Amino acid sequence: MRDGRRVPTPGGDVQAQTNVQVLLNILVWGMDLQEAVEAPLHDALHEALEDRGYEVERVDRWDHVLGGAGIVRRQPGGRVQAGADPHESTTAFVR
Repeated sequence: MRDGRRVPTPGGDVQAQTNVQVLLNILVWGMDLQEAVEAPLHDALHEALEDRGYEVERVDRWDHVLGGAGIVRRQPGGRVQAGADPHESTTAFVR
């Protein structure tokens, strides 16, 4: 990834979707890292997928099937930010 950004997620069937969701939350919706890993999929995304013929199954945000994410970003100037998904056993620690 560019600018030293890495988005680790637990493995499994939803790993790619979790990565895309977190990146969209940051790059498109302007969320900070913690908001990005906590946020559910946007209704606009659900609707766009359904409009294209995809079947979208909505589950509770805290359902384990959605996976979790942790993210660390080093900004210009060296400042480090981190975010950890609170429904998984992840922790964001920056020193």
